[in-house]
Amino acid sequence: MTAVGPNSVTINTSTATTTYAVVTNSDVDKNGEAAVSKLAVGDAVTFSVDPSNAKQIDKLHAGDEAKNMPHGSAGNSTSSSQG
Repeated sequence: MTAVGPNSVTINTSTATTTYAVVTNSDVDKNGEAAVSKLAVGDAVTFSVDPSNAKQIDKLHAGDEAKNMPHGSAGNSTSSSQG
């Protein structure tokens, strides 16, 4: 991540640097559930965008991915959790 604001993050990928909105229903995890304020410039992240708005974060994970899984998951790579 190259920037973190109160309601946005800027992420540099191999193809572009893009700023995304982080909204109430965005699932943000950093070593477990977290607020945007817990993210830091330089954090390596995985993310997906909202299917209805490509400029809005759907899920953003940083830190220990095992701690970011929904409680009760046994390591499944798919989840229907709304987070």
